[in-house]
Formats: sequence, structure tokens, C-alpha cells
Amino acid sequence: MNFDLNIRDYRGVDWRGKDLRGVDLARANLYGASLVGARLDRACLNDAWLVGASLVGASLYGASLYGASLDGARLDGARLIGARLDSASLCGACLDGARLDGANLDSAWLDGASLDGANLDGANLDGARANSKTVWPVGFDWKAAAGRRRA
Repeated sequence: MNFDLNIRDYRGVDWRGKDLRGVDLARANLYGASLVGARLDRACLNDAWLVGASLVGASLYGASLYGASLDGARLDGARLIGARLDSASLCGACLDGARLDGANLDSAWLDGASLDGANLDGANLDGARANSKTVWPVGFDWKAAAGRRRA
């Protein structure tokens, strides 16, 4: 197995309520981190490891989480407006009440994720994967949303 020494290890860090706008945490290990209420607007979290992290109520406007691993993460009430979550893994993640307006979830993995009460207006779900355990907002037709192509 190859190890990349450029990966930053922040496992279990407590950054609740911290202002981290624009921070570059690409490929960082944030396993189990607490980012409750943190401001991560325009942050770069591409390919970051956020498995089991808590981002409840966090602000991630325009953040880039391309290819990030967010399996089992708590994102209840998080604001991910315009965020880039394409190719991200959100299996078993809780996004109840999250704002995902205009977010890019192209090719995202949503198996078993809970999006109860989430706002997905204008979200791109092309190529997104979900299963029978995925919970969608009442009345939301994710297959129709996944079929929309952006110009």
C-alpha cells in the first residue's frame, strides 16, 4: 500500500463553530471530527475523509467536496447551497433539513442517506446512486431530478 505524506491528519479534531472559510483541507483525514456550526464557505475539501464527522448546522456555501467520503456523517441542517459534492460518498449520511439548493451531486453515492426535509431545488443529481434505504423529502422525485441535464 502506498502512503501519501501530503495527507493531513485531523482525526477527531474539535472545530465546533470555527471560521474556516476558504480553507484548503483537500485530502485531509477528518474522521470523526466535530465541525458543528463551523463556517466552511468556499472551503476545499476535495477527496477529504469525513467519515462519521459531525457537520450539524455547518455552513458550506460554495464549498468543494468533490470525491469526499462522508459516509455516516451528520449534516443535519447544514447549508450546502451551491456546494460541489460530485462523486462524493454520502452512504448512511444524515442530511435531514439540509439546504442543497443548486448543489452538484453528480455521480454521488447516496445509499441509505437520509434527506428528510432537505431542500434540493436546482440540485444536480445526474448519475447519483441511491437505494431503497435512501430517505428523500416528501414528494421529491429523485429519479426525475437525476434525469435533468444541465446546459
